[in-house]
Amino acid sequence: MFVIIIVALSLSIVALSVIGIAFGFKSCSPIKNGSSESSKGEMLKLVLSPVDPGLATESNLDETKSALESRLDKTGINDYYVRVSDGEIIIEVPAEGSPLNELENIESLIADNLLEFRPGDSFLDATLDKNGDIVRKNPTGETAEKVLLDSSDIDKAEAKYGELNLNGSEEPYVEIVFNEKGKERFTEATREYMGKKISIWMDSVMITAPTVNSVISDGKAIISGNLTGESAKELADKINSQPLALTLKLIESDVTK
Repeated sequence: MFVIIIVALSLSIVALSVIGIAFGFKSCSPIKNGSSESSKGEMLKLVLSPVDPGLATESNLDETKSALESRLDKTGINDYYVRVSDGEIIIEVPAEGSPLNELENIESLIADNLLEFRPGDSFLDATLDKNGDIVRKNPTGETAEKVLLDSSDIDKAEAKYGELNLNGSEEPYVEIVFNEKGKERFTEATREYMGKKISIWMDSVMITAPTVNSVISDGKAIISGNLTGESAKELADKINSQPLALTLKLIESDVTK
């Protein structure tokens, strides 16, 4: 069970399920001069298409390409070539030993990684993850209608290790720091929803739904509980990653010479 501590706030929560493998891939030798040719032989080619082609402007495509390159750098994959072609984004990496041979890793790479704070905790769907824990998906009702804060309100998230409770024990946790705009919005949200729940979502998956017991004005949040050092870093990396300007889907995966 994960616990979210927001300054002096006592919270009631639901379980957190971290989806996907975030930024923990094996590095390769770099491709020189941005060329898609590699001495490693076969190349893995991924073709990604915007879910909504109407949003695939030149600006959005370039911004999404840049965000994908940043994510690939953070995974340790620096042997890659990313380009935009006919409204699609194409990624090429050496095929041998690439983590992108696994669909789960591709899904993690192209996830929106959009963090949102919403009123209430209403959800439409529930499934079980591989550990048998409930995953609550797709906000509905008032929860779907309003976003109180999102990724643009967060300055940074950092995985840490230290003492959080009165018994003196130390544990891994993630500290979230809001920017000035987020700090103001969070203060307003906790004032408006005093005694009610504010749920936190990552790409339409509910992370937690704490009950607000006081107005929070210093703009910090801590996520702790059943976290390891590795999973805390993965969660912080997902929060810190640049959200994609376009929601993408994989339409082709092929190995070529």
